[in-house]
Amino acid sequence: MTYARVMNPRTGLLTYRVLLRGEGLGQNEEWIGFFATRQLRAESEAKARTEAVSAILDSWPQEAEGLISAVKAISPIEAKQVRVAWLKRPRGGFTFFNDDDAAEVTAQRIERRASGF
Repeated sequence: MTYARVMNPRTGLLTYRVLLRGEGLGQNEEWIGFFATRQLRAESEAKARTEAVSAILDSWPQEAEGLISAVKAISPIEAKQVRVAWLKRPRGGFTFFNDDDAAEVTAQRIERRASGF
């Protein structure tokens, strides 16, 4: 589905939803993967992708403390412009998986469904 470019009249920014994939180490130094979606306003899709990664890294200690001790890599895998921002929906969260390929596929499917991708 394609949306017309709808800019926020007050800020002049577009709203984007960005799906991210990351890796880190758990409390016992075991490898853990995760997916997360962040929605934000930005000037372009490229800026939205960069800002979504920064948002995860900036909020990591408060959001996932106790689950992952260190983030090793995070990258945006998909971004889309949205016409209507999330209303009354959580603005954060993570879907975790282990090193099993089937677990990664399942985690990505859960995150996509939860975030509207």
